[in-house]
Amino acid sequence: MNTPNNLRLYSLRINESIVFIFGGNIKTENHAQNCPNVKEHFRLANQISTAIYEAIGSDDIVLNDTQTDIEYEEDFCLIF
Repeated sequence: MNTPNNLRLYSLRINESIVFIFGGNIKTENHAQNCPNVKEHFRLANQISTAIYEAIGSDDIVLNDTQTDIEYEEDFCLIF
């Protein structure tokens, strides 16, 4: 007997080698925004993803030459 897997983990895939994994929970509604368990995880993942894309765009986060790792200054901080 197959049981449904309603676990939702949110992530940001930059490429095949670089993936950021965020939190999640059991999804109980059709849309993440309506689910009391995952809506805050979903919202936070979107905010952090936007901040990461902006940091990449402004070269605060740089993909290394082989695009298998990221580089950033020691005191770098995401602000969102």
